[in-house]
Amino acid sequence: MNHQDVMTALLEASATLAGLLLVFLGFILTASGTLDDDVPLAVHKSLQKVSLVLLSAFAIGLLSVAVSAAWLVTAPGGDPLYDAALSLFALQIAGLAAATGWTVRGLLWAGRRNRGMPKGRS
Repeated sequence: MNHQDVMTALLEASATLAGLLLVFLGFILTASGTLDDDVPLAVHKSLQKVSLVLLSAFAIGLLSVAVSAAWLVTAPGGDPLYDAALSLFALQIAGLAAATGWTVRGLLWAGRRNRGMPKGRS
């Protein structure tokens, strides 16, 4: 497989993942906006943190798309851009995995932490 094929695939995959991250970020922001005032501050802080992780991964995805497109325009002399695009794609995947894990952990285990506690304490 030649570099141009790889870069084209990276461009497409990065743009697709960036779109997925944007949708995921929208879900988190919607969930955060619909929380009642009596929801503990820790829940709000957790959603803020995961939103920042998602936003960072989205920004990395956009940067990956830009670098991939720049390499395709400047190829075949863009070897540093090729390495940068591959690295950014790996970071985008890592950001998506981290945000997903963090969100799932927070949503699935939040109820378990609060079940045994008396009302009013969280």
